[in-house]
Amino acid sequence: MLYLSLKSIRTGIVIGTLTTLIMLPFAVLLGIMAGYFKGWVDDVIQYVYTTLSSIPAVLLIAAAILTLQAYMAVHPERFDTTADLAKLAAGGEADICVVPAAISDFAPRKTAGKIPSRRGPVSLELEPTPKILTTLRKHTKDALVGFKAEAGVRPAELKEKALALLKEADLDFVVANDVGKVKGAYTAIVIYDRKGRSEAFEGGKDLAAERIWSAIVHGVPG
Repeated sequence: MLYLSLKSIRTGIVIGTLTTLIMLPFAVLLGIMAGYFKGWVDDVIQYVYTTLSSIPAVLLIAAAILTLQAYMAVHPERFDTTADLAKLAAGGEADICVVPAAISDFAPRKTAGKIPSRRGPVSLELEPTPKILTTLRKHTKDALVGFKAEAGVRPAELKEKALALLKEADLDFVVANDVGKVKGAYTAIVIYDRKGRSEAFEGGKDLAAERIWSAIVHGVPG
């Protein structure tokens, strides 16, 4: 419990420490300037400080978050192929990573030039794509969540394949489901963890997302 408590406030401690270290040199510099130059320089510095101090910290934090979200919405990281996604994964770091999309295991082999339209039947050669989950494992500090989607399998077979993926990719959690049971906003999933514990859920996809997040934060019951 103590470990989980310290882990939960880790981000706050890091942000608070970094903020103090970053702002301290500016505060010292502005204080020296105000004391040395005095006059209108001192008045301007005092005015800026008083204005910022009068704004509630919560509003400043909210404004900073909204600005960051707006920037991320305008500058998303896009990719066209699995190889492009692998490069993005190798260049980032994350505390928690959820991979809800089915990543293709194979891609058509590239051919030089244009395929003649009147040549007749065309055979496509497939080649394996990079293992994204393996790359993400190297760059994810805590929880890595993968998904295993199958069609028309028995519950025991779905569990076997989900646990095989969990072990192969060194995942912390795997969310398994039979796509035949997915209809519109309704889904049925089973969440497995490293110890083989499981939690089943059937219902709306929004509630399923909450169950997955709860498993990441609090663990799978059992």
